[in-house]
Amino acid sequence: MNFIAQSPLANKSGFVAVDKETMQHPTYSNVFCVGDSAATPASKTAASAFSQIPVMIHNLLQVAQGEEGTAKFNGYGSCPLFTGDKKLMLAEFAYGGKSHETFYKNQEVPSKLFYYLKRDVFPWVYFNIVPKGKWYGNKTLFKPRFI
Repeated sequence: MNFIAQSPLANKSGFVAVDKETMQHPTYSNVFCVGDSAATPASKTAASAFSQIPVMIHNLLQVAQGEEGTAKFNGYGSCPLFTGDKKLMLAEFAYGGKSHETFYKNQEVPSKLFYYLKRDVFPWVYFNIVPKGKWYGNKTLFKPRFI
C-alpha cells in the first residue's frame, strides 16, 4: 500500500482518507473508497466492505448528479467466533462497539447454523455472487444497511 500512503489521497496513517459514514474523500469530492484501504475505524472484514459498497455507490451516483451523498455507513462488521463442536458465534457490531445483529436477536449462544453458514454459504456467496455484482441492487439477496 505504499502507493496509497505516498499519494495525496492518503491520511497520516497511509490509508485513503474518507468520511467514515459517506466513504467520500474529504478533499477530492469525486473520490470514494471502501474496504481495507479506506481510513475508517470499522473492521477490515468482507462483511464491512460489503456494507460499505452500497453506501459508496449511492453517494457516488448522487455526487455525479451534483447532489450531496446522503447514504451513511454505520460501521457494520462481522466476526465469526469458533467455539468448537462445529459451533460458532457470529459477532455483528457497528460503530461504537454497539451490537448490530442482522440474523436474529441475541446471538450470544454458539450455533451450528452459523458454523455451516461460515463454512458453506459465506464462501459460496463471496466467490459466486459478489464478483458478479449481485450482492446488492434490484435483484439482491440482502438490503444495504443505511443509518
